[in-house]
Amino acid sequence: MKTIKNQYGLTVKCCCASCGHKDLTRTTKRMCMKKHRAVDALDVCDDWMLSDQLKNAGKSRGVVRDIETKEIIID
Repeated sequence: MKTIKNQYGLTVKCCCASCGHKDLTRTTKRMCMKKHRAVDALDVCDDWMLSDQLKNAGKSRGVVRDIETKEIIID
């Protein structure tokens, strides 16, 4: 299976589960919004593109605070 790294160095498998064209329904099936059909999580096609969520995975947006003093330890 092919993998890529996002801009933050996180390794991502190229498959329908990581694709930006997927739409998760309330059932167990994924729908491909590009092909307009149900797809399996490990399927992959030539139209694959990295999802917005995985583009941002690994991006630090928080701080670590001391549990007692609430002082920022790691920014």
